Amino acid sequence: MAGISTIHLLSLFALPPFWLGLGGWVALLGWGHHELAQNRDRLWGWMIFLLFVLLGLWTGPYLEPPVDPLEHLRRAHLLCHGNSTRLETLNYGLWHYSMVSDFICWVGPGESPEIKLRLIDLAHGFFWGLLAMGIVILARNAKLPRRWALISLIIAFFYFGTNRFSYFSYYSLAPSSSSLLLVWLWAARFFFKDTLREGLKGFGVALLLIPVLLVNHVQEAVFLILVVLLWWVVFSIQMLWLRLNRRGHLIFTLGLLIFGWGVPQLGGVQNFFLELYPQQHLAENAPNLFRLGGKYLIGPNWQVRIADSLGIMGFLPLFLAPWFLYPAWVFGSRPVGKKIWLLSVLPFLIYLIPLLNLVWAILVRFDVYWRLCYITIYWVGIAYFGYGLEAWARLGWWRWKPALFSFSWHTGRLLGVLLLAMILIKAAGVRSAPLYGKRDFIQLPSRPWWPAWKPLLEGLRHHGKVPIQTDPTTSAVLGGVFDYPVFRFRELSRSFAYTDFQWSELAKQCNCLCLINRAGFTPSWVPVETGHWSAGVADTASYYILKNRPNPSSPQYIAPSYCLVFPGSEVFQKGIKP
Repeated sequence: MAGISTIHLLSLFALPPFWLGLGGWVALLGWGHHELAQNRDRLWGWMIFLLFVLLGLWTGPYLEPPVDPLEHLRRAHLLCHGNSTRLETLNYGLWHYSMVSDFICWVGPGESPEIKLRLIDLAHGFFWGLLAMGIVILARNAKLPRRWALISLIIAFFYFGTNRFSYFSYYSLAPSSSSLLLVWLWAARFFFKDTLREGLKGFGVALLLIPVLLVNHVQEAVFLILVVLLWWVVFSIQMLWLRLNRRGHLIFTLGLLIFGWGVPQLGGVQNFFLELYPQQHLAENAPNLFRLGGKYLIGPNWQVRIADSLGIMGFLPLFLAPWFLYPAWVFGSRPVGKKIWLLSVLPFLIYLIPLLNLVWAILVRFDVYWRLCYITIYWVGIAYFGYGLEAWARLGWWRWKPALFSFSWHTGRLLGVLLLAMILIKAAGVRSAPLYGKRDFIQLPSRPWWPAWKPLLEGLRHHGKVPIQTDPTTSAVLGGVFDYPVFRFRELSRSFAYTDFQWSELAKQCNCLCLINRAGFTPSWVPVETGHWSAGVADTASYYILKNRPNPSSPQYIAPSYCLVFPGSEVFQKGIKP
C-alpha cells in the first residue's frame, strides 16, 4: 500500500509515465499476491486472474463510437508523447492512464494497426484480471468459500454496470476501474477486522490512498471515505453495545441519530467541508435535495439511473435484510454477515442518512449523483446469502433426498452451485428492466468498424503524421484508438444530425490530409435500445453533404480534388503514398 502512495509522490517529481505505470502494476499485483497468500489461495487466485486476462484479450474493450473508451484511450496516448506532469490535475486519471500507456505506447501511427489493437486488448484483459482478482479477494475475506466466491464473481461480471452497459467492458480503460479496485482491496483487508489496531492501520492506509484516488478519479476517493466512515460506526457499535445497559443503549442510539441526522444540519459542519474542499458542489446540489421544514434530510428525487444501475440484483440485498440481521438465522448471527449486508446496501444508506448524503452531495455533481450505485458490492451479499442457505441444508433445516438422487453432500452442493451459476449466466441475457443483465453487451463485437475500415487504416500508415481532417466518427477512432493526429478530435454529438461539408475547406488552411470515409459500419443494438446516442452516428457517409450536391453515397457525388475518398481511392487500394 505504501508503494502505491509512493508512486503518487514520485509523480510530482516528473517521473516518466512508463515507470509510473509500471510501478502501479507492480503495486497492485503485489498487493493481490499478498492477500491471496494470506488466504492460502495463491494458485487459485492467479488462475482466476489469468483466465480473465485471456477473456479480456479475446473480447477487447467496447469501441463503438461515440463511447467513452475512445476518450480514455486518447488521454492515455497523451502520456505516450510527454511527461507525467502534463496530467497533474485533479480527477484526470494520471496513475491509471500511465498504466494503460505501458501497453499502447509501443506502437505508433506508422505501425501495424492490428498490433495496436492487440495491445489495447491486452491492457483491457489485464484490468479484467485485476478486477476479478479484487472481487475474489474481497469475497474470501468476507469468509466465503471458493465456490461461493466464484458465484459472487459471476454476479459482478454479468450484472454490474448501468442500463445494458457492462462495467467490465465499458469502463476497463477508465480511471474508475483501478480506483474502484483500490476501494475493494481496502475493504477486503480492513473492513471485516474487529480490533482497534487494525482499524487504526486501515485509517492510515486510507489516508495514503486518498491522494492517489483524488488524482485518479475523485468519485472513488469519496467511496473510500464513506466505507471508512461506515467501518468506524460499526466498530464503535461492536465495542460499546455489549458494555452498556438498557439506558446506555438508548443514549447510544440517540447519539447515533443526532450524529447521523443532526450534525449535517449545522452550518459550521458545512463550512468545514467548504474549507476542506473549496470545489464542493453542495450549493448547486442543494435545490435538488429533499428537505422538510428547512431541514436537509435525504438525497434528491429518485433518479432513473439509480434503478437501472442497480437492477434487480442491486435491490435484492435490501429485501434480504431479515436473513442477515435476525440473529436466529445461521449466517445472520455472524458479525461478518451484517457487515457484508451493510456494504451491499450502502447506496441506500448514502441516500437516506444525511451525514453520508452530505459527503456525497458536497463532492459529486448532481448530474452524476446516481453513480453512488457503484459503491455497492451486492454480489458478495447475494453469494453470502446462498452460502447461508447451503449451511441450512447441512444442518437439516431442509431435507429432501429422493432415493433416485442420493448424492453425497459434497457432490450435491457442487452440483447446486454449478446449476446456480448456469442460471445466473442464462438470466444475464435478459437486458431489460428490472434485470439488466450484461451478457449480451459483453459478447458484442468490440470494434464493429474494423472489418470495413481495415484497408483504410492500413493505407494511412504511409501518410506520416500529417493531421487528418475527416468526420467526427472517423476522427474519434483514428485519434482515440490509433493515436493519429486529427483535426478536432471527437466533435461528435450523441444526437446525430446531417451537416454541410464546409469544413473540408479547412483542410487547406490547417495543412491537413482531407479524408472522406464513406464506409461507415453497422451499428449494434446499443444505440437503438438504450437511446444513449443515435444509430446514425455509424453512417459516416451522411456527414459529407456539399451544398447543392447529392449525398456522397450516390454515384453522382464528386469529391473535392484535394480529398482522399475511402472506399474508391487508389491510395487505399494500393496502400501507397500520394
